[in-house]
Amino acid sequence: MPDHEHRQGEARLWLRRHWEPPQEIPVVVGDGGHGGGDALMLDTLFGGIDDGIRPDHADGAHALVTGLCANASMESGRPVRVAELLG
Repeated sequence: MPDHEHRQGEARLWLRRHWEPPQEIPVVVGDGGHGGGDALMLDTLFGGIDDGIRPDHADGAHALVTGLCANASMESGRPVRVAELLG
């Protein structure tokens, strides 16, 4: 089977650097949404042991404002700064 095809429920990831042969990167597919990724993401954000790098409310606000600026930029066709968006 060519490397660009896959069976249902199977995932393959290939790293293709310029001028180097492709390398297959192992991918673990779990149960649930997004191949088990949803549970891993939620555990990283809200569960487990605090590793000192967990996002907080300020990180969420920065991500939100970044997305709002990106949407405003796509709508206007020009760069949109946070200060401009928040007034």
